[in-house]
Amino acid sequence: MSCRRNISMVLADTLNDLSKQNFSKFCHRLLDRRDEPRVLRSRVEAKSRLEIVDVLVSTFTEDKAARVTEDILRDISCTQQAETLGQNRTRNQDLSKRPGSSETCRLEQTERFRIKKLRKSSQKDPRGG
Repeated sequence: MSCRRNISMVLADTLNDLSKQNFSKFCHRLLDRRDEPRVLRSRVEAKSRLEIVDVLVSTFTEDKAARVTEDILRDISCTQQAETLGQNRTRNQDLSKRPGSSETCRLEQTERFRIKKLRKSSQKDPRGG
């Protein structure tokens, strides 16, 4: 897909790829960060992966949330997830710099929707009419 993905979606995919044990390590390391801004324990304890994404994005800027996540993943030896996140983050930045990228993305989404709608309508009546 050539359209830019929301960083929250990228972070959610990354955290969903972690085992329960590695997600627990991730949350522990997030609380253990010494750099500002710090994350409060009450914002992390017993939270789902999506809730942690919200915490990351609301605590840091979107780009910094991705960098912090990438650093924590490396710290807890989840290097594959860290590399994938880094690649997705770089791809998003490259796409956002492309001239007319938001217009191109909108047109691609419209075309995909149109094709999907055509497929559905053709499946409803196999005789074509």
